[in-house]
Amino acid sequence: DAQYGSKYLITTNREGPHTQAAGLPDQLPFFTVNDYKSYISRLRDLPRYLGEAEETLAAGAREGWTQPCEPMKGLSAAIRYHVVDSADDSVFMRPFEKRPEAISTREWKSLNKEARDAVITAAIPAFRSYADFYDTSYAPKCRTDIGATTYPDGEAFYASKIKKSARSNHGWFFMVLVRYIKDVPDSRLYY
Repeated sequence: DAQYGSKYLITTNREGPHTQAAGLPDQLPFFTVNDYKSYISRLRDLPRYLGEAEETLAAGAREGWTQPCEPMKGLSAAIRYHVVDSADDSVFMRPFEKRPEAISTREWKSLNKEARDAVITAAIPAFRSYADFYDTSYAPKCRTDIGATTYPDGEAFYASKIKKSARSNHGWFFMVLVRYIKDVPDSRLYY
């Protein structure tokens, strides 16, 4: 797939950099001061992380590799869900709802203050930028045709997906599809 543009298809309305970032509160351990400091550091890194996602998506758009419009419905709202007015309203503050016993009250207050600052100055602006990019630069270039064969070099890309899948546990399914395609040549199957 690396020779094709599928490397640019990093997001959908169900998953992508926005869901990976928003999932941090549920994916990381929160027991020690260092756990919380690591988390805060990741929050401060969100502008870089989502900025790189924007660059990847923009490169894909230039090359003709964007997601189809229809399956992307709801993505803007999913991203903007994290653009809130207060750190208290952000999912990123969820790890701070209860202080672990191993962390002193003084340390907890300091970590909480650092986290609020990271949410307000990094996380929320990063999500706002990502949503604005999606709305103004990516969504207008999404594809109206959902067939994988309509990507640049799409026929070869689709053939490579079938070949790759034929070697997997689900290869038998794709072999049936290939036979179907031969029987119904005007059919378009979707990646």
